[in-house]
Amino acid sequence: MTDATDYDPVGCPVSDCEYRDAVRSVAAHVAEADDDAHEWDRLGYAGARNFVETEKRRQRQNGGGGSNSSSDGGSSDPSSNGGPSTGESSTGENPRDPADGAAGSGGFTAASQVSGSDAGSSGGKSEPSGGGSDTADAADETPFELGFERDALVLLELAREYDLSSLDDLGTWQLADLYSLLADLKNSADDARKEVRDELLENVREERTVAADLGSVSRTTYNYRRVADETTVHRALADAGVDPEEVRSFDKSKLKDAIEETDLEEDDVFDVDERPTIRISDSHDDQRRRHFERLDDEVRSLADDE
Repeated sequence: MTDATDYDPVGCPVSDCEYRDAVRSVAAHVAEADDDAHEWDRLGYAGARNFVETEKRRQRQNGGGGSNSSSDGGSSDPSSNGGPSTGESSTGENPRDPADGAAGSGGFTAASQVSGSDAGSSGGKSEPSGGGSDTADAADETPFELGFERDALVLLELAREYDLSSLDDLGTWQLADLYSLLADLKNSADDARKEVRDELLENVREERTVAADLGSVSRTTYNYRRVADETTVHRALADAGVDPEEVRSFDKSKLKDAIEETDLEEDDVFDVDERPTIRISDSHDDQRRRHFERLDDEVRSLADDE
């Protein structure tokens, strides 16, 4: 696959961002965004080119291109499928499938509703009327799947089997098993997190905090900025007495400096969208330990938590 159109669309690697487009367009979107979450360093990429190369390599390895292999909205993750280029050469070994094909499995389903809605809201979702058929209601419900239960248990078993006090003592095959499991767990857990986040956004009012047993989350709004089209920016800079050549590439940091030093308004050069998001405001370690201590001895022994 060599033509750019042979590659499937991908989603933005930022977990709270819903942007989705061609690989190069997503790279440009990240580069133009003006918030910390879209910084390449934070995302684990060396830059736009590294993201594009990593994503195309992932699709080639997974048989992508025309097969819509990324139709679930996900994008390449630098912690899996090759990751950012670091200059290290491959060992040439073929890592075995962790746990004989356990990766990515897990059919456990749970109710798709999140019960921890905002305590200050007026009752949350309304109940459906009794006039609809059970078949229609069932068809509208999408089961919520964690999707990583088996991998998580296999990882705990490997943690008991291996001596993880030092990774230096593990062989390359053991490291490959751990890495593949951790990468799949990260991706699956993040998919589940997004579903729960979307449900919380429907139930929690703006600027409210839900203090649950194991942690607290808050609904907030952040400004997502992208540089406006070149003609608009060029005209705004000229009107404000700024030489467009000084910010020829319309670098975001230079544009922000120009806003601070002139009469330019942010809206003159940036397209700004307010987007709601859910953020963790606190983790309740004591409550989590109590839940852990209620587990069966055999399960707790897998974590080796002293």
